[in-house]
Amino acid sequence: MVIGSTGFRTFVDPKGDLHTAIESCRTAKIMLLNPESSGAVERARTIRDPEVTQESLRWQVANTIALLRTLRGAQKGISLKLYSDPPLWKLAILGDYGWVQHYHPGLDVQVMPEYVLEHGQSPTSLFSAFYHYFVMRWNDPSIPEYDLLAGELVYRDAAGNELSREKLDLMLEGAA
Repeated sequence: MVIGSTGFRTFVDPKGDLHTAIESCRTAKIMLLNPESSGAVERARTIRDPEVTQESLRWQVANTIALLRTLRGAQKGISLKLYSDPPLWKLAILGDYGWVQHYHPGLDVQVMPEYVLEHGQSPTSLFSAFYHYFVMRWNDPSIPEYDLLAGELVYRDAAGNELSREKLDLMLEGAA
């Protein structure tokens, strides 16, 4: 279970933290920032690096989707959702461990401290809180799924019934 911004440095980059894991996993639930959303505009605007633009975020998400589409085509159970608000947490939960970083406005997440959480019986552990945060976000019907094969956002009601679809063409020149 992963929440991130574009997923590019995490999944696509061969040196990325979860590059090998995503290629060998059987199932994954991934949430990324919709590069067409107001949250992406806000994120690009607040980062002081001139190379971070809405277009660069779009390109990174397109490359991540291309990788996930390839894995999905290889019969992996990969599900993707695209959220619209500015990113708050970079979160990865794998088994009994979670990794979390804060997306501070104006700073690259790479300069923020990373915290490792372990699932356990301690009531002071933050693992359960972040796990529930992911589940709440994942189950939020206002966050559409992205159909990796059709290239469409799929909107559902609270019961999970499909309401509508919207084409989201992110494939840009140079996208993997």
